[in-house]
Amino acid sequence: MRYKAEFTKLEKALAPVLAGLNYEKISHSNRAISRQAAIDPFEYFVAHEWASCESVLDWYKDNVPIGSKVLDIGTFTGAIPLLLTWEGYQVSTVENYDLYSDGFDPLVTFLSDHGITVTDDDITSDYSVVETFDVIQVLAVLEHLHGSPVKVLKNLKNSLSDGGHMLLTVPNQARLGKRIQLLMGDSTMPEISDYLNSTYPFSGHHREYTFWEMEVLLSELQFSSPVISSIRYPGDTLAKKIVNAVAYFLPRTFHQMIFGVGSKGNENA
Repeated sequence: MRYKAEFTKLEKALAPVLAGLNYEKISHSNRAISRQAAIDPFEYFVAHEWASCESVLDWYKDNVPIGSKVLDIGTFTGAIPLLLTWEGYQVSTVENYDLYSDGFDPLVTFLSDHGITVTDDDITSDYSVVETFDVIQVLAVLEHLHGSPVKVLKNLKNSLSDGGHMLLTVPNQARLGKRIQLLMGDSTMPEISDYLNSTYPFSGHHREYTFWEMEVLLSELQFSSPVISSIRYPGDTLAKKIVNAVAYFLPRTFHQMIFGVGSKGNENA
């Protein structure tokens, strides 16, 4: 594990908050959340996703000056906004917390107390960003949208400063584990029992992406100098560790997550 000190600080601060949330209310539109968070929500929602946190922190350290303004879309547990705030970035977030009744209220208060500006809104509605940001990140969000992300992302792009960046991460639909599942005749979609027992509209994954599709998306958004890379996960079970160890030696199109960056050129130059 890299960034061990940051992980330890995050666990100490955030784990008690996540443990105290009302997951019955939070999971009504995706029953998988209640099952996943039943034992240790910090382990599932943060520790299991630490590879993504590491990749995001690496990118910021290499590309974004401390003090820059960051907008996080689809915050959910707030792990990465907290990490960036502690690094010295000015972080604002937008999440449709109203979708979960008051289940996330303690977390919203916690994030606000740590200097993060939290907006409860739906980015797929007529939401508009009134400020300008150096970075807008949409991390593990697009797969949850019920339709095309283009209108939403173009709207967000308008709030990027000249030379600013948009970060996108999505699950790779063609990752090795998914290919094996399909080869064995298993579904690559969310668990059918969770899907059938969730209220409408389902808030789980609707469309995952491939590397080629990320290229198409960034091209559609007309970003300059798009960069696409992958995030490799170590795995949390023996089977996943074996599969992911094999994937480590394969091309990035077999890795777990897609990491895309688009930059906004100076349109007034």
